[in-house]
Amino acid sequence: MYSAMAQQIAVRAVQRADYPVCYLEDLYTLEAARGQGVARALIEAVYARAREAGVRSVYWQTHESNTVAMRLYDKMAARFGFVVYDKIL
Repeated sequence: MYSAMAQQIAVRAVQRADYPVCYLEDLYTLEAARGQGVARALIEAVYARAREAGVRSVYWQTHESNTVAMRLYDKMAARFGFVVYDKIL
């Protein structure tokens, strides 16, 4: 059975089209600039660049205590409810 399965497997290099998603990392707006549309503009700019690159999805994470930012994020994207776990060793 294993040899039959091995004959059906093709190996190739990973291509950009295999992972057409974008992770938005470290979105931060200075406190003095908050409430002026800066974060929205940054996210929209990432959306535009991602579309140009053929990306199908943009995602990011925020802390559950970041309620002010989450009000904006809830207007700009869908929240799927995943919880992130991390174990520092």
